[in-house]
Amino acid sequence: MKPDIKYILILLAIILSRNPKSYAETWYTLVSGNWDSASIWTLDPAGMLVDNPNNYTPTTSPTSATDDVVILSGRYVTVSSNTKTNNILTVTGSLDFTSTTGHSFSEIRGSGKIYLAGDNFPAGTATHFITEGQGEGTVIHYGTGNSLNTARTFYHVEVDLDNSTDVLTLIADYQINGNLTLTQGVFRMNDNSSTTKLNLDVEGDVDVSSNASISVGTANATEGSPTYYHQYYHEFTIGGDFISYGEIRLTNQTVPDYDSRTNTGAVSLIFTGTSNNVFYSSERGDL
Repeated sequence: MKPDIKYILILLAIILSRNPKSYAETWYTLVSGNWDSASIWTLDPAGMLVDNPNNYTPTTSPTSATDDVVILSGRYVTVSSNTKTNNILTVTGSLDFTSTTGHSFSEIRGSGKIYLAGDNFPAGTATHFITEGQGEGTVIHYGTGNSLNTARTFYHVEVDLDNSTDVLTLIADYQINGNLTLTQGVFRMNDNSSTTKLNLDVEGDVDVSSNASISVGTANATEGSPTYYHQYYHEFTIGGDFISYGEIRLTNQTVPDYDSRTNTGAVSLIFTGTSNNVFYSSERGDL
């Protein structure tokens, strides 16, 4: 019996209409703009040609879970809604997650900048983004201040809050494989209630501008029986230069007390490495 060609063609049309695209795509930024705007996305790897025939975004694409996303150099993309989920995210330009949450990628790669107005770095393996000799990407904390409650490892970290009096509070350990740059705002180690000792380890340089400062919360966060005296308090370890034009207060004492340990919050400043480095402070410093 000969097959019914008409029947086969109809069946094929039905299958294709139900599954128009079953392979993963890679979405590139055509221009800067909002993640949820189809007009900023293209399938052109150079990011030069308009190629988005179905007006998809990486979120509305039928294969979004397996699609890759590339934020090209010179592009600034803002995320204004929660739960972006894709395969590999590569950032060589700038990606601003604002204060949104729930984002997840299988990998986070690139040498670009990721902006955060909360403790909302997306979930995913970020080895390439945070590693020396690979992406060496930058995380920028901005806004009116926040609390960093999740232990993180980044490469470069910058703090640039809206005002010099806005406070970004570290309440979890941070490992910074590159540099820490404080442009504006108060960077505070610990709050006034947590009694958990913190470790802030910066492998590179620390730079503090005149509109920025470093302080410590008043909670009595200590280690019970440390091997060395400096391990009793929070530890701030620096492997490079420490240059400050802002106020640095690593104690809340008003006058020195050399006979007893403070119980109102303190940070031990530790320099490591085998190279000659610079410690300079042009303003008040209480260590």
